[in-house]
Amino acid sequence: MAISDIMKAVNRSYGKGTASFGVTVKDIRRLPTGIISLDNILQGGLPFGRAIEIYGAESAGKSTLASIFVAAMQREVPELYCVWVDSEGTYDPVYGEILGVDNSKLIYVSPENLSAEQTYDTITELLNSGEVSMCVLDDIPSLESGQEEQKDVQDSTMAPIAGPLSKFCKKLKKALLRHRDTTIYVGLNQLRDNFSQYGAPTLTPGGRAWKHACSVRFEVTAVPLDASGKEMGRKVDNPAMTQISVCKIKDKTCNKMGRKKIASFVISDNGLDTLFDLYNAAVSAGIIKTAGSKLMLLNKETGEVIHSCVGKDAFRKSLTAEHIAYLKSVFEEETEKVDESTLPPLENDEEEGGEDTNK
Repeated sequence: MAISDIMKAVNRSYGKGTASFGVTVKDIRRLPTGIISLDNILQGGLPFGRAIEIYGAESAGKSTLASIFVAAMQREVPELYCVWVDSEGTYDPVYGEILGVDNSKLIYVSPENLSAEQTYDTITELLNSGEVSMCVLDDIPSLESGQEEQKDVQDSTMAPIAGPLSKFCKKLKKALLRHRDTTIYVGLNQLRDNFSQYGAPTLTPGGRAWKHACSVRFEVTAVPLDASGKEMGRKVDNPAMTQISVCKIKDKTCNKMGRKKIASFVISDNGLDTLFDLYNAAVSAGIIKTAGSKLMLLNKETGEVIHSCVGKDAFRKSLTAEHIAYLKSVFEEETEKVDESTLPPLENDEEEGGEDTNK
């Protein structure tokens, strides 16, 4: 049988576009998170149609970052729903609202009566509905498998976390492929000590299948700050602000040279500190430079000093609305350059079953 006849038979049996001649090169749709420094290292934002992992130590800012993602998605795609699967039972709707989450449009799932397998099946059904733009699972290790439910605490269970998760990853990838332009899945994970003398001192539970399924992986850490923005001891009870650093450990959707890049932002009682985020992004981009204790805002094209001041806190407070508008315009231009840097589409006859394929 000729290859063309085989492809026609495949498309007839499994749907048009299953097999096709040629590929249309298409850039991945991205979700701007609202955190400028993070969007920069992601080349525009979170990729749609992909699984994303956020992991870190306790109180590192995992749920905070996920809430910011949900708020961004609700702004970007208001006609679809966001889902929060709260296996820990720790979601704070008041704090979520401060971060921009619209709780009235959030689907909240509390799997207290569900096993890990039943929870994953519920998530799969929600994603396959086509009405969900983002699903957040907080978090993976808190789910109890069906085998664990039937055994006593002292009884051992083989792969209680990795087993159900590995099977779920296969269904998750299919669901995300069906809705690659409208849906993002975010899974939160914890850190465990590695008692082996080999490898990293810490590791994440869930096995290797979950790591392979994720296109983007973030490691988050948190540092308390005082009112002036200086770092404080990690055991401070009531810091004025918290700086959350996000390290991009893996990213299969943009420049591979961007691995291990770090973005940081500050959370206060009023939510995301946009001015601090703008300042950090400008420093990373070289638009703000330091000379001892003196900081200078430069014109990116000419290198001319637009504004200068001594001290970080004083510099941030002295920035005028004109300075802030200039910085925002610079980063908007950078985002447009990323959007325009995509490859031109290849010609492909739609009648032959051509389809768009994300890189």
